[in-house]
Amino acid sequence: MGALLILFEAYRLTLRVLVLVMSAQIVLGTITYLRCRRSLAAPPRPATLPRVTVQLPVRNEYYTVVRIIEAAAALDYPRDLLEIQVLDDSDDQTVGVIVEAVARMRRAGVDIIQLRRFTPTDFKAGALAYGMSLAKGDFIAIFDADFLPSRDFLMRTIPYFEDPEVGLVQARWEHENRDESWFTRLEGQILDGLMVVEQTAKSRAGLPLQFNGTAGVWRKEAIDRAGGWTFDSLTEDFDLSLRAQLLGYRLIHLPDLAVPSELPTTLGLFRVQQRRWALGTAQLLRKRLPVVLRSDLPLAGRLALAFQLLRHFGYPLLVVMVLTVPLTTFDVVRPAVDYGIVNALVLGVALLAVGVQQALAEHEVGRSALSAFLLSPLSLSLAIGLAPTYTVALGYGLLDRAGAFHRTPKVPRARRPGEPTYKAARSLLVVVELTVAAAYSLFTVLAIGRGSYLESSFLALVAFSYGWVGLGSLNVGDTPAESAEAAYGAEIPVGRLPPA
Repeated sequence: MGALLILFEAYRLTLRVLVLVMSAQIVLGTITYLRCRRSLAAPPRPATLPRVTVQLPVRNEYYTVVRIIEAAAALDYPRDLLEIQVLDDSDDQTVGVIVEAVARMRRAGVDIIQLRRFTPTDFKAGALAYGMSLAKGDFIAIFDADFLPSRDFLMRTIPYFEDPEVGLVQARWEHENRDESWFTRLEGQILDGLMVVEQTAKSRAGLPLQFNGTAGVWRKEAIDRAGGWTFDSLTEDFDLSLRAQLLGYRLIHLPDLAVPSELPTTLGLFRVQQRRWALGTAQLLRKRLPVVLRSDLPLAGRLALAFQLLRHFGYPLLVVMVLTVPLTTFDVVRPAVDYGIVNALVLGVALLAVGVQQALAEHEVGRSALSAFLLSPLSLSLAIGLAPTYTVALGYGLLDRAGAFHRTPKVPRARRPGEPTYKAARSLLVVVELTVAAAYSLFTVLAIGRGSYLESSFLALVAFSYGWVGLGSLNVGDTPAESAEAAYGAEIPVGRLPPA
């Protein structure tokens, strides 16, 4: 057997083992959640409430910024202990909208300020660091512009900080526009699998978990001791939470406290978000993995963080698999091992693991587990189609060639004349994806013609996945469905917020 064939067989085996390992991790997280799913008893209200600074990092959020300012001002917390910072890095009409909203809140007696940097640098992390240098609070609550905390958010999170080891308390994301389309429902249940099952399981089992960047409250001392906000990663939230936990701070996730937010409404917007998260994680992998492996965390904690940092490493293998399947299907390369039924079993295990996790998550929050289970196979198709995006992001992150911070525009109502237009950058990979989709459609027909039905089913899956992602990514516009405009057409008055 030649050296190239040995490498080829090693790659084929590695990919299947990796899929099983990832499936086992999902299954283990689901089992852990089931073992500790009971809600924790909320700690009593502290005798003396601390001062809290609410930070609202904003850049060109014309359509959502007034809502979050009003929601922050409506928080049920003593006015003399609450400070609100609108960290405004905008360079469009959002600036004027914030000026008016802040002035209105100040007339109502709210301690709120609009902070603008003459030279905005270091993206969101830079804004948060600048705000914290001026913050009066001992605790820092952070909300992105599309989030809407309930009035009791602080009163339900602050009591946990009576334990001096707690560095962060964060809420679960809910999604106001999840029923806008079948795609937003799929996005929602993928995130629910993370927020309801995985994050809760880690929190209750005492394992390290990730701060998700918003809808959380930090102990200011924990941020300072961990080295503050850093600017060399696009996932500054993950970086800070990792460093804080290495110092011994606990992070608590509260699945029963939900904060409504916005999902990207198109696949083009979704891939922008996913690329940023994958790139930032790869940057952290490069600079933090050795620190994690040498840390004093228990073995289970080190493994949990390592798996999280390495979670995008399977996508390059997935891309190679897509490119090499035609070689084995049409006998260009004759593999030494015919996996046959093994492939179906590996794929079945992965589908079942993901389906059960997402179905359980939806059941736990009062939605249909059956609908989630039936929709969950599209998660696999989405992963296959986005594999080139994740692979490129991984490569850039490991080489530290991050480029610009590509934000995900949130436009929850139709744009009116004269208002800003927000569009995501269209990826050049769309051309590759559509080319692969066309080629694999042809390969599918040829495989059926020669009776290779098992191989043809996978080729068809690749054609669908790449075609879906490629065509879906052509839409990077900012106009939502009419139903969304009806839901968000009016601003939310102070004190009249949607329930958590």
